[in-house]
Amino acid sequence: MENYDHGMEGQDQPPHRGHNGPPFKKPRGDGMNNGSVMDHFLERSDEKIPPSHILLITVINPKYPINVEVIFKVCTIIGKVKKIVCFERMNVTQSMVEFETLESASKARTSLHGCDIYNNCCTMKVEYSKLQTLNVRENNAMNWNFEEGADQEGKRPVILNSPDYSNYGSFPGPNIGGNVGGGIGGGNMGVLNIAGMQNMANKMGNNMGIGDIGMGALQPMGYNGYGMGPLEERSCVILVYGLEPPKWNCDRLFNLICQYGNVNKIFFMKNKPNTAMVEMGVVDGVDNVTRNLHDIEAFGEKLRFDVSKKHMRIVNPPLEFTMTDGTSSVKEYFSERNLNRFVTPDMARKNRIIHPSKVLHFFNLSKVTETDLANLFRQQGASIPKQIKFVPAKADAKLQGVGLCYFDTVEEATEALILVNHCVLEKRNIKLCYSPARY
Repeated sequence: MENYDHGMEGQDQPPHRGHNGPPFKKPRGDGMNNGSVMDHFLERSDEKIPPSHILLITVINPKYPINVEVIFKVCTIIGKVKKIVCFERMNVTQSMVEFETLESASKARTSLHGCDIYNNCCTMKVEYSKLQTLNVRENNAMNWNFEEGADQEGKRPVILNSPDYSNYGSFPGPNIGGNVGGGIGGGNMGVLNIAGMQNMANKMGNNMGIGDIGMGALQPMGYNGYGMGPLEERSCVILVYGLEPPKWNCDRLFNLICQYGNVNKIFFMKNKPNTAMVEMGVVDGVDNVTRNLHDIEAFGEKLRFDVSKKHMRIVNPPLEFTMTDGTSSVKEYFSERNLNRFVTPDMARKNRIIHPSKVLHFFNLSKVTETDLANLFRQQGASIPKQIKFVPAKADAKLQGVGLCYFDTVEEATEALILVNHCVLEKRNIKLCYSPARY
């Protein structure tokens, strides 16, 4: 991503404030313990920058995550948005927004400056950007190009799971509030329903300001994958204990957890040995992990999974260090579409949530032999399966290497999954998960 430098070095960061409620203009010095801090934050530094259709939005006290959808909902009521890039620089949350017209950008700069996205937090400073063009390399949760033809229909990456993956049925779409009414989407949509937002923007046109529709009941976004809705006061972060090195690293922990939901980030804590923090894509992933892995044992240790009471998301970059095995203590998996298994509704439906068992299901392989599989487990230091059973694939299937591996104990199967999952065999990454099959 481009380095968007707008002179944020040394900026004061006040303590957190409350939440809930619509965005509103922030009076000077209310509830901040130090009004001069807010005044200082809201001092613009763009007086010498010519008016531009690209704005820089800096968010102070971001108690809730700031991403494309949040910024889109805030900005599209002013005018048509072409591109959004969200990022963090020196622990400061910022977004670049390109409007279709200079008039819309100027109106947004005036109307949104000093507003709270949510009540008593996420205060915005809105300035003209130095940039002449805003580049979006790929569409995802933090970047999006809304221009027609920028992304082919049907090829947009899906950020979060469909409700189908946990069979929860349909949920109502979001409601932006004010006089807009309705919602952007319905039950079968993830949090980032960009197409729905784009349609809404087209209907609204370019000349609507805050006064026309009101900021209404803009609420913190829910990460349940069923539309935006009000934020559930639930964390997507799990603390994992019992990860004694050198058996564990980020990838091995991912190998275990990825069966239960998309994983965004993993980092091991330097000040708490044998402990890691995992950010799941949605709260249902947290539920799946804690419900199914609460009694799991591996490498002679019983693991413990606790939902974080402090963090809703991992926002600030953790201290990175080198693990005992030479790997990094920090790794992001958000963009790992080939590793995360609930990226699209179709993928999600194929992944059943299974309690740990003595049988592992393997797939994603070309045609291999039992000897090939046994050697792979041996090379990775895992127990060799007591029995390997191939499941006949469809005659036209590209990947014929599908089957079951049987072990003597659940712990053996778990360790094998941790060590072997996603290893390369015949130029393919083997994928493993627990199976409900019995001997």
